[in-house]
Amino acid sequence: MIAFLLAFLAAGAPATSHVLRVVDGDTFVVSAGPRPVTIRVLGIDCPESHRNAKCERDGARGGATCAEQVPRGQAATARARELLIGRDVVLEPARPCESLKPDVYRRTLAYVRLPDGADFGLELVREGLCADYGWKYPHPRMVEYRAAAAEARR
Repeated sequence: MIAFLLAFLAAGAPATSHVLRVVDGDTFVVSAGPRPVTIRVLGIDCPESHRNAKCERDGARGGATCAEQVPRGQAATARARELLIGRDVVLEPARPCESLKPDVYRRTLAYVRLPDGADFGLELVREGLCADYGWKYPHPRMVEYRAAAAEARR
């Protein structure tokens, strides 16, 4: 499954995939070969949409409490569903010469290009639904994402 998608991108072909379902604001599932592949959007972090251990850890570290995170996470998930479900998107690696790579949870990391050419992650950051994740995982688009996040906070 992941190997199919990774091999496809490594071959230099654009990885256009059909979105089957949205897990949350920054994670969704695409059809790619014989089995679905889970995609984790590169460069963003959306609030949790359910009360869980990560939500509790974030709150304990001085971030938003679960009570604050969950409604924002649900809004990000709803927006992701609007933009992604049933659409064909282009999955882009961190850098043009690289292939897509999995994260520690075996989700494929990718920037996501919407059918209209817009950067999905950047759109969610601009709308104030998700944060730039460059503070924890630096990425090539973090300057643009940080500027969008600052603008969204105004």
